[in-house]
Amino acid sequence: MSVRTTRLPKPLHDTLVALAAASMLVACDDGGERAAGDGDVIILDVDAGPGADPGSGPEGPDGPGGRRGDDPAGPDTRDWASCNDLDCDPIVCDDAGCEAVDCDAAPDTPACSDPVETVDCNATPAHAACADVECAGADCTVNVAINCADQPQRAECQGWVDCWEAPNDPACDMPVDCSLLVGHPDCTNDPAVDCAADPTHPDCGTAIDCLATPADPMCVGGPTDPSMPAFLDGEGCLNLGENGVGMKLCGSWRFEPATATFVGSGDMTVETPLGPIDLLEVDLRVSRSPLALSGSAKVPFPKIGFLEDAGLVGDAPRASLSIAPGHLTDTIEINGHTVDLDDDQYYLVVDYNAGLSVEFGPIGLSTPGGDGMLVIAPQEPFLWVAGDLAGLLTGGFVDDAAIGFSLAGRLPYSPQNELYDGQEFFSPRIDGHLYAQGSVQLGKYPINVYGDVFVDVDGDDDGTTVFQGDGDDVIVGADGAVSVGYSKFGFDLSAEVGAASLLYDGTRGANGAAYLYARSGLEQMFEGTVLEFLEPEWQTTTLYAAYEDLDDFAVRLEYRTLGIFGYHLAEAWTQLGSDGVRLAGKVQSPGADLIGGGQVDVEGSVQADGAFSLTGNANVNVIGYTVANAAITLANSGLAAAGRVDLPALGHADVSGALMTSGAAHLTGAANISPAGFEVANAQATVATQGASASGNINLPGLGRADIAGQMHADGRFAFDGNGDLAPLGFPIAGAAVAVAPNGANVSGRAQLPAVGHADVSGEAFSDGRFSLAGAAELAPAGFRLANGRATIAHNGAGISGRAGLPGLGNVDVSGSIQSNGNFSLTGRGDLSPAGLRIANASVTIDPRGAAISGRTTFAGSGVDVSGRAQSNGNFALTGGIRVNAAILNGNVAVTISNQGASGEFSGRMCVPYTENVCNDVCRNLGPFSFVCDEVCNVVNRTSCVDLPGARVGTDGQVCATLPVVGRRCVHI
Repeated sequence: MSVRTTRLPKPLHDTLVALAAASMLVACDDGGERAAGDGDVIILDVDAGPGADPGSGPEGPDGPGGRRGDDPAGPDTRDWASCNDLDCDPIVCDDAGCEAVDCDAAPDTPACSDPVETVDCNATPAHAACADVECAGADCTVNVAINCADQPQRAECQGWVDCWEAPNDPACDMPVDCSLLVGHPDCTNDPAVDCAADPTHPDCGTAIDCLATPADPMCVGGPTDPSMPAFLDGEGCLNLGENGVGMKLCGSWRFEPATATFVGSGDMTVETPLGPIDLLEVDLRVSRSPLALSGSAKVPFPKIGFLEDAGLVGDAPRASLSIAPGHLTDTIEINGHTVDLDDDQYYLVVDYNAGLSVEFGPIGLSTPGGDGMLVIAPQEPFLWVAGDLAGLLTGGFVDDAAIGFSLAGRLPYSPQNELYDGQEFFSPRIDGHLYAQGSVQLGKYPINVYGDVFVDVDGDDDGTTVFQGDGDDVIVGADGAVSVGYSKFGFDLSAEVGAASLLYDGTRGANGAAYLYARSGLEQMFEGTVLEFLEPEWQTTTLYAAYEDLDDFAVRLEYRTLGIFGYHLAEAWTQLGSDGVRLAGKVQSPGADLIGGGQVDVEGSVQADGAFSLTGNANVNVIGYTVANAAITLANSGLAAAGRVDLPALGHADVSGALMTSGAAHLTGAANISPAGFEVANAQATVATQGASASGNINLPGLGRADIAGQMHADGRFAFDGNGDLAPLGFPIAGAAVAVAPNGANVSGRAQLPAVGHADVSGEAFSDGRFSLAGAAELAPAGFRLANGRATIAHNGAGISGRAGLPGLGNVDVSGSIQSNGNFSLTGRGDLSPAGLRIANASVTIDPRGAAISGRTTFAGSGVDVSGRAQSNGNFALTGGIRVNAAILNGNVAVTISNQGASGEFSGRMCVPYTENVCNDVCRNLGPFSFVCDEVCNVVNRTSCVDLPGARVGTDGQVCATLPVVGRRCVHI
């Protein structure tokens, strides 16, 4: 067998470009004289090839290269002129007919040898043979046909026939497609006219290539006019759609000019970028005005895209076919769902009246009820089918659904809202292969989806899909209604939710990972459970669920506002996870300014019995006081706060207590305070909306301790009152009243003064140990009652004073010191009147032994210094002495003044002078010796003396005595 390339005249060459593109025309040797031998092949060089004369005729619409197509009986076959790569096989014709030769498998076949030459597309990328060639490496060569018109001397061109010059040559005998060549001599509008026999007949014109010159008046409106909504191209494909955009149905078509209708029969294909979709045993009619397709065909489920290697098994039931543009969406509904279509796209609608059932890998697709619909979008390509999809997610089942197949895996899906992986929020995107409107169980997790489901059947992008046995190689995105459950740690909860979005990634973990968002139908989720105390206050509950594994998951519910026992939790969320239940949110301040910022973030856990504790930190403000960074706790018992509060002018306190729903607060706790500088032990402080107070045991240096309590204010003012048993300088003051203010302490009470009495004292005390207490006293030092008594007890000593009543003596103002052991000493001066005598400016000293008195008085007309003691019972004794040194008396008078009276005793000598006559008178009284009187009286001392050892001195000052010679005499001292 030899190969001959026939060079045609230019006009016929241009016409046959279209014919070759449409029908792969070849001229086979029938044994004529020019034949190179029986079985030789003549390859029509319908492309001038490199170096050809471009001529003047137009090229066909597809240009050099023509159409690719699949020969059902053999390998890929192409017009040699279009072969731009190495897998292009020639057509070999012999007496038995024509067949394609696979030159890769049989390179020695003569048809696979020259006439070809190699073109380096790297070097000459503009070469016609290099059109649409993508060079991946340095070696980028393609085989092209030999142009025998330019190289007739080549051996390969022996036997070359120029069919324009020799149209009757057997090699040039070929059929004519009158639907393409309007006006060809073999074609006529009148079947009775034989243009071949009568070429001058008016109905016979010159042959026109309408594919090459569609604007020719003889082609406008014809079956090849691309401006029509249905036209045949040079590949034998019927193009359907406005302005040539729609779909291609390739196969056997004929045109009925009278009705402007295309009639199709046999087997056809719907051309897509991923390959053809088969239509078997076609019986179709396509009308142009308006564009419509009707008829039937056997339509097997398409084996293109990811389904090509999915092991798809199923029947090819007969179905009714129609087409519709996307803007007529009302005409395309699947299971009540209107299919979302592109307005400018045409779709092929296949109605399976007898139902459809196919399987691919572990997945089953069926249209229950014996009725189903398939919608094909050829340009995507995309398929919609009504039915059930079983086994999609390890036992999952898409029920009664509208199912879409993006055979290129370009179904974009992003959830309408962010999802949650248990720690962070994220917005995934998947490019899916499947779309379903229906119900699906999400893997092994307690999640059911009702709505729009998008599935990536090759989740890990390794080229092996879930249909090929990789059962976990699936990613699912969905929007719609969802049911979700939770059973863990004593909780058993479930909810039906709407407006949901979710993502399931079967490639993650042993059981895949699932993430869910939902926004409605959750408000009563916890009703009848231990969590029913959670009360959503707005219909805005949102649910997020993250399942990393069966034991690693989190179901999170978010609320705009959540009520918990009367408190309001904004932006709240509850998370049900494999480690229990968490609850968090922003607690709203019960009072206007109670919580700084108006709210505080809290978070905590919920126990299976419903007990919960949420904690956070915030400033708490109560009547001007601030508990900085207080620990906030929301629990079953209510809202509480704890922290340290500064108490101006006092110190601080660590308080805790309730923040009540009414807006009231009551915080109390141990305090470290020093009011006015005093140390307070066991102090407690309370800060509440009703007021602030403090209490404790205050230490008053030098006085003792007292329990105090009182009010305080945020501006530093405070007033504490209390009482205690004090003992300033050792003097007991039982139950002393104590008042503490910023300027110091005031103390009052009854002070016991040992051996003296008591005093009601009051005064100030200071933190440095200074104090001074004073007050009226009931005193009786040594038994002497002090009128107008007063006592003073101070840090530097204690003293008493008053007017002492000295019975029998008078009153004297005294004052002095006193000690807690009973020792005291009071002194004073005053006028006394003991025994009727007057002691002016007497000195009085009162001590425990009594009163000591001294002073000067007048006794018997003489001044005398007296001193002595007096007792409170009225007994007193004052003594003094008068020196008498006179002619008559010489001695001392001892004066005694007592409560018995005043008296004196003279101790000394009394001498009274007398005369001689007195002596004689006495002498004569002697009787017989009177004669001696004169003599005796002349010689004796005329002074009479007597010693007085204690003669009484009368109050008149007289001392009386009986003297010799003289007799009794009284002398004034």
